[in-house]
Amino acid sequence: MSLPASNSVIIHARFWPDARVWEIAECPDGLTKDEWFKLLCARVGDRYQTRAGGRGFFRISRGELDELKSLTPHGSSGARLFG
Repeated sequence: MSLPASNSVIIHARFWPDARVWEIAECPDGLTKDEWFKLLCARVGDRYQTRAGGRGFFRISRGELDELKSLTPHGSSGARLFG
């Protein structure tokens, strides 16, 4: 799926050699970097692209990002985080 440039968000991720998340963009308060990555993989994993050097990115719409960031670990949004 191709998104218009104005509606597209790229969330970059970088990893330690042991595969833990070193840094990831747009991580909301209340989630660790690893939890944010797992949430993104569970919800929009089909839009993740791996890059060399322990990097990768998700390309999603602004609306999807806003929806994902509204989810909380304790489910106050009424949605389950990981599925």
